[in-house]
Amino acid sequence: LSQKKLTVYSRNNVVISNYVINLSAPVLKVSDDYMLVFDRGGYTVKLCGSFDEYGTVTTNDPIITASVSDKGYFVVVTEAYGYNAQVTVYNKNMDVLYYWLSAETYVLDVVFSSSDAVSVIGISPDKENIDIYVHRINFRTGELQKNYVIEDSFPFGIKQKNDNSCEILTDGGVYSVRSDFARKISSDITASTVTYFQDVRNTVLLSHVDSALDEYAVTAISPTGTKYFDIRLIGVNDVCCYYDVFLVLCDNNLYVIDTEGSILYTVETDGQYNGIRANREALYLIGNDSAEKIDISEAFS
Repeated sequence: LSQKKLTVYSRNNVVISNYVINLSAPVLKVSDDYMLVFDRGGYTVKLCGSFDEYGTVTTNDPIITASVSDKGYFVVVTEAYGYNAQVTVYNKNMDVLYYWLSAETYVLDVVFSSSDAVSVIGISPDKENIDIYVHRINFRTGELQKNYVIEDSFPFGIKQKNDNSCEILTDGGVYSVRSDFARKISSDITASTVTYFQDVRNTVLLSHVDSALDEYAVTAISPTGTKYFDIRLIGVNDVCCYYDVFLVLCDNNLYVIDTEGSILYTVETDGQYNGIRANREALYLIGNDSAEKIDISEAFS
């Protein structure tokens, strides 16, 4: 994704689609079969597949954020006069299915909690504190199913899990929000946590332990909050996970690690990469202006 276009590549790095975008601050959200591009602070939302462009929505008010489901539904959060935000759900024909006006909550994100429900996550001031509000809404019936409050916390990571729960990383710990409860599942978030990655199953945290030695702690957490491992490494640039495999990019090496904390596979790098993204078929090392694909299938054999 660039300001001018969205380019889709095959697994062999062949360009299969190009979409004209022309947005000022473009953001890309993806699901299994759909891509949603929107202009943060602008007024344009575009829904695409690998080969098809389904349509464009032009909003009346500036866009705060948006999300897309595996079925092609998408939700757009905009500013709204007299309210803190408006949450609008569309189908892939660009028809409005539902909208909700938020009077008290400043909406930060929305995830699809099931085929017919969304979880709206926002914050609300409470005197000198900030509380997190989670509104679970059935957009088919318009029913507000649940209202959850996480007191004195601020969210910085939100992810829909494959069991239809919503995981929220906060400055005070990790919370799991489900259809019938919301509870804290981990206290591994600390002031030294510098980055994180949430997969549909697991989560991995990276924390700075020793500045003089450039030492980091890599902590892997299950969907229920069980700590898989907590290991120390030098010079870590990024972390990532895919189901039950965890990936750690250091200055000159990439490590593929299992749930026991054992290194399954090591790839030497030349130090020019600062990010990683992976799935079961391949791993991409990401630099400032390029990406390199690496075969890690051996790690799964």
